[in-house]
Amino acid sequence: MKTVLVESKTRMEYKAVIKLQLVFYCYVNKIDVPDVLLECVLLHILNNYSDLSTLCKGVCEHGLFKSEQSARNAIVKLQKKNILITEGKNKKKITINPSINIISKGNILLNYNILGVEPDKE
Repeated sequence: MKTVLVESKTRMEYKAVIKLQLVFYCYVNKIDVPDVLLECVLLHILNNYSDLSTLCKGVCEHGLFKSEQSARNAIVKLQKKNILITEGKNKKKITINPSINIISKGNILLNYNILGVEPDKE
């Protein structure tokens, strides 16, 4: 069976490249994440929010949620999906799960090689 190679090159906004990495990770790992939650993670990455309360305030300031409690609830969902990790008790430190391997510094070139194998027809 012949394999068809599709090549595409494009230049994207920096923020979009970071988000694409998140979307790709979630898609490949079959993690259903609504866009508003992806935007929360993206804000965390771009603004380098180090603790939970700062992230909640930042998310509200950017208009993703109306209250900090709604933002906290969203972050809990991201924790349950193993995308965000919190550490500590009082001023919880918040980080992206390192296994996601998001690149967010410097110039970024994404080079995914994906092979789709057609199932055998009987």
